[in-house]
Amino acid sequence: RLIMRGGGSARTVTLADGSTLQTDAADGGIGQELALVGTHEPDSSAHYRALLARVAEKVAEPWILEIGANVGYFAQLAAGAAPTARIVAAEPAPQNVALLEANIEAAGLTDRVCVHQVAISDAVGQASLQLSQRSNHHGLEPSDRPVTATVEVPTLPFDAAVDRWLPGTPHVVRM
Repeated sequence: RLIMRGGGSARTVTLADGSTLQTDAADGGIGQELALVGTHEPDSSAHYRALLARVAEKVAEPWILEIGANVGYFAQLAAGAAPTARIVAAEPAPQNVALLEANIEAAGLTDRVCVHQVAISDAVGQASLQLSQRSNHHGLEPSDRPVTATVEVPTLPFDAAVDRWLPGTPHVVRM
């Protein structure tokens, strides 16, 4: 199962549910997984869908905070599972943000998903984001993953993000 369309570094993959998502063709992480199997972390995805469906039954307009939104897989999943939800997506990596915004627009979700290019951290400021060959392995902290480059990104603490972007406490936070 591999359906990819597009040129350059962006590829449109068809997901298991029939929706589409643009990913980076060179991404050896989530992009490759989505292209090959049409889903990411199948058990987590199923549990997340079920959780969101329960929240949507109880809350008329749930607010979801997506930290590390990557290219928007879980944001799109949330929008489908909770059709009245408002989603705030934080993603620091510039290439991911470009694909995230393109995916939100292509899915017709710009009225429900708000994207912020920022890393959730412990302080307001700037930090060096370590980029990996796998876009879902980027991080602020040193680790054993291979680093391909670093980029300076804005940072914001969790509480400040909630205060700035949401009308109150989020109903769901996904990281």
